[in-house]
Amino acid sequence: MAGITDTVFRRFIKRMGGCGLIMTEFVSSEGIARHNLRSQRYLYYTEEERPITAQIFGADPDRLADAARMIEDLGFDLVDLNLGCPAKKVVKCGGSGLLRDLPLLEKILSKIRQAVTIPFTIKIRAGWSDEEIVAMPVARLAEACGVEAIAVHPRTRVQGYSGHARWEIIEAVKANVHIPVIGNGDVFAPPDAQALYDQTRCDVRRPGNLVNQDERHSIICSFKRGASRGHHSNECALHDGCSLTHGDFNRLPIR
Repeated sequence: MAGITDTVFRRFIKRMGGCGLIMTEFVSSEGIARHNLRSQRYLYYTEEERPITAQIFGADPDRLADAARMIEDLGFDLVDLNLGCPAKKVVKCGGSGLLRDLPLLEKILSKIRQAVTIPFTIKIRAGWSDEEIVAMPVARLAEACGVEAIAVHPRTRVQGYSGHARWEIIEAVKANVHIPVIGNGDVFAPPDAQALYDQTRCDVRRPGNLVNQDERHSIICSFKRGASRGHHSNECALHDGCSLTHGDFNRLPIR
């Protein structure tokens, strides 16, 4: 999450417990390729934060592949491509704007997959608008290109963060791909996370951006207790500071 999930915040979250995978702030592939100082600061991490993934955005297949390769060289455990950001300045050069150009997206996914040996994941929205819902074809495309997990926020870019998340979209994606699916949207308390799992059977639940620290901790602890009682093997993941839990991370084929 831009401006929030820096190394200090990530270590704080990690020490709370229950978080299996920490994620950086999203970083421009152009900035990485040009060795921009700010981009380099975004990619600073400590060993305490492992396993850790770097999230990138951009729209040029070659630049994104180069950025992913550099991320692997820096020792990150995974690389994630942001296809969900609705900000105007981002959709002009990536983010959810790529959901309107699936041929270009296929090139990008293939280039990144070929560039790195570490696991490669993506985060998407439902689509650009209600008339352009593409979560299903994007999920199938991602799986075919070798993407190893997909996070789905079932709002459109036009919606932004308004209205309600359409969990049935997560349910449909989960039913039609074989890679881990991370559900996101309208999860503000432990009962919400349970309801999302019950409806979608998604592998991981990610609390919403508006959840405060106490509620995040409550959600994590709730799912840790459930897992210890044998209810679910997967715990709840933190928003944008982490994506996969320990069990789901172990499912990824780290090379």
